[in-house]
Amino acid sequence: MSANVEKGNRKPKIKPQIIAWLVIFIAFAVFCLLVNLAVNLASDYLSHSIQNRSATVTVTRGPVYIARTGQGSLLVANPLDTIQPGDTILTDNQSQVTLELFDGTKLDIYSSSKVRLSQSRIVTTNFVRREKQLALEISLNSSDDDRTGVGKISVQPGNKDAQEYSGKPLVITCSDGASLIFEGNQGKDNYSIDLIHSTDGSSRTMITSPVTNTGNLQISAVGKTQLLEPGRRVFVANGQPPVETNGLQDELIRNNRAFINGLDGWEVQQKDSGSLDNIFCSLFIDSEKVDDGTIYRTHTYRGQGTKDSHECSVIQELNTDVSSYQSLVFTFKLKIQTQSLSGGGEQGIEFPLFVRINYMDMQGNPYNEYFAGFYITPFDPKDNTRVAKYIVSEQVKQGEWIEFVSEDLMQRRNKPQKILSITIGSAGHDYEAYFTDLSLVGKG
Repeated sequence: MSANVEKGNRKPKIKPQIIAWLVIFIAFAVFCLLVNLAVNLASDYLSHSIQNRSATVTVTRGPVYIARTGQGSLLVANPLDTIQPGDTILTDNQSQVTLELFDGTKLDIYSSSKVRLSQSRIVTTNFVRREKQLALEISLNSSDDDRTGVGKISVQPGNKDAQEYSGKPLVITCSDGASLIFEGNQGKDNYSIDLIHSTDGSSRTMITSPVTNTGNLQISAVGKTQLLEPGRRVFVANGQPPVETNGLQDELIRNNRAFINGLDGWEVQQKDSGSLDNIFCSLFIDSEKVDDGTIYRTHTYRGQGTKDSHECSVIQELNTDVSSYQSLVFTFKLKIQTQSLSGGGEQGIEFPLFVRINYMDMQGNPYNEYFAGFYITPFDPKDNTRVAKYIVSEQVKQGEWIEFVSEDLMQRRNKPQKILSITIGSAGHDYEAYFTDLSLVGKG
């Protein structure tokens, strides 16, 4: 009796074939679910993806520094380097670097400037639409204790692969709140941006569009917008709307008045043309008492009866477009104490004090210069000394300060389009001279 009861309560046994088919079915269902999920993810990625793009860094004159995202210390940039979105490039008062974005946009970054690549990417939507998004932030590179100075950046918007990309133009945000939106004839136009911080703590940005440009630049600040046309300039002061300022005059030389910041912004050059003496020149900042107070000056000296020629000078790279100015005049104060060679020496340009302004003319020729030489001893043909005919020269009184005013450079036959650099110093055998209060003023 009990045996029958146990037999009646026994559960039916599942066949192994059914279990196997059930496992296969569940596995297939999971596989289909994963495939569907992968397809959806791939479709979503392809229809709306974001691809960050790097930018190329080419160091022209170092040192140049890079602040990488997430790293606390600055890195010295290699001659050929790259940066990623979020990275920052910094130049000191002597360095220069070129930054090229993936669409061909080029930025020449000069001294005392800071540029952050805040956005550099391609956004793909609906499988086919490819939109480039480029944005930069620029400011003066200076310490909290020293907010004075001038930073300079030249921008040439690119149009590489223009048929492939659509959407937003290049946007540059300045430290004073100005927003520059680059549209129009990209790849042809070039803009100059000067970041100016004054001793009173105020800041402003000057944006210049050469007459050779063909498109307009949109400049916005505090809710106001100004279109910058070719051959025009716009100023944006901190917290103020943009204002066109072609009636104003601009000082183009940094750290020019009595060298109040020492030789910041200037690079010292020593050029020895011979091998007899190999005696360098001394160049330094000192001071002198005059009737109305004390002046600071740059002092050059070379003595000891040298027999070979040597140039000792300071140079400042300007790379400033001046095509929108009506006049451009250089002035400075000088004093010559001694001179062993008479006139301009045997070469005709070996003066105890000279100024050389290199520039590119309106035809694009970069090998132009304005040269003025000063001396206290008249040249003597018996000594085989002379003054070169193609330069400006002036004999001055020994030991007396004079002020020199150049011709209007914009009235020259090959007038300048861009000032490349200005050099001032001494050349020859033995000499002692002083100079101060340099000024290169452009008037619109």
